Amino acid sequence: MKYVIYIFLLGMFFNVNGQTNVNGSISIDGNELLYRLFIPSAYDESLATPLVISMHGFGGNGVGQQNYDGLSFVADTAGFLVVYPTAFNNTWNAGEDYYSDYTSFNDVAFISQLIDSISLLYNIDLTRVYACGMSNGGDMAYRLACELSDRIAAVGSVTGTMITDIYASCAPEYPMPVLHFHGTGDDISSISG
Repeated sequence: MKYVIYIFLLGMFFNVNGQTNVNGSISIDGNELLYRLFIPSAYDESLATPLVISMHGFGGNGVGQQNYDGLSFVADTAGFLVVYPTAFNNTWNAGEDYYSDYTSFNDVAFISQLIDSISLLYNIDLTRVYACGMSNGGDMAYRLACELSDRIAAVGSVTGTMITDIYASCAPEYPMPVLHFHGTGDDISSISG
């Protein structure tokens, strides 16, 4: 029995169905920022493919987000790429009102450069780039909706909110579809803001 479990665990770490996880990094202002890119088994480099940017919560990382959100399973059947970036100091700068004590890093520039870098390596449909996140990553998705609407087609947030200063200055260049999931019992990231 323990050999069956061992083989199962090995299968979790190795590519058995053609899917690929690619670890990469981008250098911004002398800081190396990490990401993990999931490429589904059906990826065809001759076809422009949608890209989903999935952002972790406060203190998390891209690999943890991939393990948490399950988007890689959906991507493998629906045929899109998913990138799981890791924020500088593991915290997205989703707005000064809350996150200035943790980071002042320009994460909007990071995500924009991430889109550029991935689209140089893979055939990305730049009209179908989506951003989503959990908690702090959801907060960051809202910031991208406001400040990167020329590159992001829609955003989704799970328990993330729009930080007050971002809300006050939000003027997207294009209309932005939003999908939001939140519970009224959330004591950490209140649905009322």
